[in-house]
This record gives sequence, C-alpha cells and structure tokens, in this order.
Amino acid sequence: FLFVALGLSFLVPLRPNEKVNLRDELPLVVTFGTVAFLVAAPILVFFILNPEHFFLRSDSLSILKGEINQGNPLGTLIDNAIWHLAAFGFRGDVSWRHNFDALPMLNPWEAFFFWFGTGIAMLKWKRPSSRLLLLWLAFLLLPAVIARDYAPNTLRMLGATPPVYLLAAFGVWEAFRFASTRYFPSKIREGLLTLSAALAVVILIQGITTY
Repeated sequence: FLFVALGLSFLVPLRPNEKVNLRDELPLVVTFGTVAFLVAAPILVFFILNPEHFFLRSDSLSILKGEINQGNPLGTLIDNAIWHLAAFGFRGDVSWRHNFDALPMLNPWEAFFFWFGTGIAMLKWKRPSSRLLLLWLAFLLLPAVIARDYAPNTLRMLGATPPVYLLAAFGVWEAFRFASTRYFPSKIREGLLTLSAALAVVILIQGITTY
C-alpha cells in the first residue's frame, strides 16, 4: 500500500499545465502490481480461508469500537494520532515491557532533528524521496493510531523506526548545509568537519548519560 500510494503521487501534476503520461508507465505499473500480488498471495489466501484471524486483534482494539471511542471515533483518532506523534520527543510509552522509565522515543536533540527533517521534507514534498519518507512514516504509524488501549504504544510503532531515523538524518544533513553556508561560506570542508566533530561529541555525551 505504501508503494501504491507513492506511485499514485506521481500522477499528481507538480507544475501548472503539466500532463502525466500514464500510458508510458503502464507496463511498469502492471509489473509492480503483478509482483506485489504474488508476494501477498499466500497471506491473502490464508485470511480468505481464516477471516477470524484477520479481525482477531482489531475486534478488541479498534478505535471504531463503540466502547473504545465512546461515540466519538474521529476525536479518538485525532487524540490517538497526537499522542503517538508525541512519542517523538515529548511523551513516552508507560509500559515497562516496551520502554525504560517512560522516556520518549527520541531525546531532545534527536527530536529536534527529526521534526526539522520532517518539516523540510514537507516543504520539499515534490521530491520523490521526501514523499517516500513522509508516506512511509504515515503508513507505518497507522497500526498504532487505529488501535487504542493506551497511547503512545511504541510496540505498534516499530515499523516506523526506519523512516524516523532517516528523517532525523535528513534533518541533520539539512542543518549541516544551512550552518556551513551561513557560517562557513568560503570554507565548506572545514565547516563540515567542525559540525561533524560537534555532533560526534553530542552523541558521545548521550551514550555516557544513557549508560
């Protein structure tokens, strides 16, 4: 579904009067769809034969259940989404099985780069790489957002771990670019070395304090 959404995003004209020629891309679309269907076929057949397994967990955790949403599914969805996004620097999972001392998923400096990178990706959404990161994050947060017992539940957010780190890395890179052009306009290499050393010191301090 992630790659289908990414593919559909290419059908949106990015410039005025731009036309998308779907006919030229149709063979690739059919190839992707065929391979994706073959990969998913075993589990699709299993769920067709055993539909009760598909709804096993959602029957007790879905925000569409009246006893969970208290008659307000949209409000519950928004509240759930906000609290799970808060895991990136503001609020932690309270379950001792998933977390330590109810700490947020990202510490303050990691959260800064993550949100900075996410903001830059949103501003540059026309770039396929930015769209992929944003869609990847959104799709892999869905299992946590549409289920409700307590929030945030980081166990259900594990699939979003790769885009979280990639967006944070994107934020670091964009911050490096900004700082190097702003403060080291004529000495880019020296600027990158200085900033890299500063980041290495921060990571070292984090490792010591975490230990």
